[in-house]
Amino acid sequence: MLKTFTAITLSLFSIQTFAKDIQLKLINMSPKRTKILTQTSLPNNLIDGDQLILSNTCSFSVIKSVRNKILLSALKCPDRNRLKKNSTINVNLAKKTKHKSIQQTQTDLNTSLTKRRKTSKGFRIGLNQANLDGRFTISSDNELYSSSIEDDVEHQYGINVGYVNIGLLRPGFMGHITHTQFTQDIESIRLTANGTFSFHENIYAYAGMNIHRYTNELTSTILDPGVGYQAGLGIQINETFGLDISYLVLRNKGSDPDFEVDYELELEGLEATLHVTF
Repeated sequence: MLKTFTAITLSLFSIQTFAKDIQLKLINMSPKRTKILTQTSLPNNLIDGDQLILSNTCSFSVIKSVRNKILLSALKCPDRNRLKKNSTINVNLAKKTKHKSIQQTQTDLNTSLTKRRKTSKGFRIGLNQANLDGRFTISSDNELYSSSIEDDVEHQYGINVGYVNIGLLRPGFMGHITHTQFTQDIESIRLTANGTFSFHENIYAYAGMNIHRYTNELTSTILDPGVGYQAGLGIQINETFGLDISYLVLRNKGSDPDFEVDYELELEGLEATLHVTF
């Protein structure tokens, strides 16, 4: 026990002495004295990059330190030509270079990557506007009832709420429910699920499926809920605001057993959504 205490005391004393006043023996030098190999008899706790001060005009940088041998750079010492081989000098440790551990460096890197990967994450509210073309088809075994009509579709506004998790350079997802007001009398509800991939901090691509159902009485009577799809690009302006532009297809089918006819309404076109994420 006493030996251990004595060893610890001597070790602490040596380190304290070494930090304040370091005695170095110059055992070898390069021809221009820009590099100097030194030796110390005290424990060596110097690390690469430490600065050792000889005088107000002369300092050294530690290039390599192994056991009691220390290789110094003397480029910051104009008086280095006065140094003599096998002479002894006293220097002070002026600047301690801070080295991060491998574990700390990895932690910092993971933290940085985590921050960058969160391109957009949270609940989202959006307001959308669409420019759609419609095609309404009536088909029957009786040619008298068969016809097809194509025309532009009125679209007053749409509003959606949902959740997104879009990460940088990795797959993500976004899902929402949209209420669309086509006209004063025609409206619908749409459930949307998309897979995403962000190839830039502010830009992502997405594609997925939707389930679309008309909610007004007349249209919902003849058309059942249908499955469509969408694909587009999103721009995350900042952490809160963003814009999505997509190609949208909505499909709904129905039938009338009394007249033995089938109905199909397909809407397709571009949809733009301005959204807020929080």
